[in-house]
Amino acid sequence: MKKILVIQTAFIGDVILTTPFLQALLSKWPNTEIHFVGVKAGCEMLEGLPQVHLHVLDKKNRFAGLKSLFTELNAHEFDVVFSVHRSLRSLWIGRKVKAKKRIGFDSILSRALGYEGVQYPDYSEDVHYADKPMALFAPFGEVPKTPRPRLAVHEKDAQKLPVLPKNYFVLSPFSVWGTKAWLPERFAEAAIRLAANNGLAVVITGGGSVADEKDAQEITRIIHDSGERVYNLVGKTGFNELKALIKNARLVLSNDSAAVHIAAAFDRPVTAIFGPTVKKWGFFPL
Repeated sequence: MKKILVIQTAFIGDVILTTPFLQALLSKWPNTEIHFVGVKAGCEMLEGLPQVHLHVLDKKNRFAGLKSLFTELNAHEFDVVFSVHRSLRSLWIGRKVKAKKRIGFDSILSRALGYEGVQYPDYSEDVHYADKPMALFAPFGEVPKTPRPRLAVHEKDAQKLPVLPKNYFVLSPFSVWGTKAWLPERFAEAAIRLAANNGLAVVITGGGSVADEKDAQEITRIIHDSGERVYNLVGKTGFNELKALIKNARLVLSNDSAAVHIAAAFDRPVTAIFGPTVKKWGFFPL
C-alpha cells in the first residue's frame, strides 16, 4: 500500500480547498493511505474523510507539539510527501520525515530542502485556489481535472444542533480579518429581505469572539424586530456541527470566510460578500 503525506498548515478555507487534491490522489492511487498534517481547526474540518489519517500541528505548544507530531509521523515511511503550503514550517516538516520523494512548489526554500519543484500556478481570475494543488501532480504525468471540495458529516453531529425549521439559510457575517467584514446592519438588512422573500428562517453562525457575539446580538435584534425568524448560534457550534448546519441549509450568505468553502463542499448555493480580497487570489465561490 502506498503512503502519502500531505502538508497544509494554512487557514481552514485553504484546508477545505485542498480536499479536491486529496480526492485526486485517491483516484490515481486507490489503495493509498493518506496522512494529512494541519493545524487543529483544519484537522477537525477534515474529520470523517475516508482513507485520510489526520495529524495535528499544535501551534500553541511549539516544541511539545512538534515532538508529538514527529513521533506520529516517524512511525511511517512515505512514498511521497506533498507540501501544499509554501511556508518554511510546512516544507521543514516534510523534510524531517522519512520519505522517498518530496514535491512542493518551486522556491529557494523548497530547493534548499530537497523538494522536486513545481511552478506555482499564475494568479488569475480564471484559476481557483482549489486548482493550484493539482499542479503538484505534474511530476507524475497529466494533471487531473479538479474535483469538487469534499467534507464529511456524521448524523451524531447534526443531532447536536438545536431544533431548527426545515427551511433555513445560514448567515455567516464574520471574519478573522476585520477588514473583510461587511457591516452588521447591512447583513441584517440583507437577511431580512432574503427571509421575507423566500419564507426562510435565519440561522447566524460564527466563532464566538467577544466582538462577534456583540455583533450577532445586534443582528439578531434587528431581524427579530422585523418579525422574521432568527436563531443565533454564534459560539455554540464546533466545526462538525457547523458542517451539518450548512449541509442542510437552503443557502449560505457569508463574508469571505471558511463558510463559503464549506458550502461548496456540500454543493449549497452561496453568496459571498467580498471587500479587499481580489478574485485573482483564487478564493471566490465555486
